[in-house]
Formats: sequence, C-alpha cells, structure tokens
Amino acid sequence: MGTDRNFKTALLLSLVGIAAGAVNGLVGSGAGIVLIYALRGIYPKMGERELFVTSLCTVFVLTASSALFYGADGRFSLADFMPCALPAAVGGFIGSLILARINTRVLRVVFCGILIISGVLMLR
Repeated sequence: MGTDRNFKTALLLSLVGIAAGAVNGLVGSGAGIVLIYALRGIYPKMGERELFVTSLCTVFVLTASSALFYGADGRFSLADFMPCALPAAVGGFIGSLILARINTRVLRVVFCGILIISGVLMLR
C-alpha cells in the first residue's frame, strides 16, 4: 500500500512539475502559484513557509532551465539581464529573511494581494 501511495505521489508531483514548468516557460511567471496550490493539495500538513520554500526551490530549477534554453536560442541579452540579476538576488535574500519571520496569516494576505495586483495589471 505504501509503495502505491509513493508512486502516485511521485507521479502527481511529476505532473505538477511539468505543468509549473510549462506555465513558467509560456508566460515567464506563475509557476510558483501552480506549485503552492498543488503542493498544498498533495501535502495538506505542510506549513506555509515550507510550501513557499519548496515552491521557490522548484521555481529556481525550472527558471534556470528555461533561461538556458532561451539563451541557447539567443532570445535574451546578458546586457539586459545583468543589471537586474544582482538586485534580484539581494531582493531574494531579503525576502527569505522576511519569510522566516512573517506571520503566516500576513504571508497569505501579501500573497493574495500580489496575485490580485498582478491580475489587474495584466488586464490593462
């Protein structure tokens, strides 16, 4: 029975990973949203911070692979990328410090607020 559950979980995680990667490759973002909700369904006892960290680590891998493919195809410029890369890394570090200390209820509200603002801005 445990082996069946492990196989089903692994298969489900693989499908979620493919979906998240496809969303990220298609629109350049959104994989984290797919991952957060999918992981919450697969691991209902996982805490908010662990969900976000697992999502972020997964997004790192899929974003790096997308960047390699785009770079190999000549679809982005290092001159455009580099000025944003270091500040983004600093922002990621700051975000990780905040995530370690933020109340999970506040984290959910912030996450929802970002989703709403992003959606509204996308429709403009």
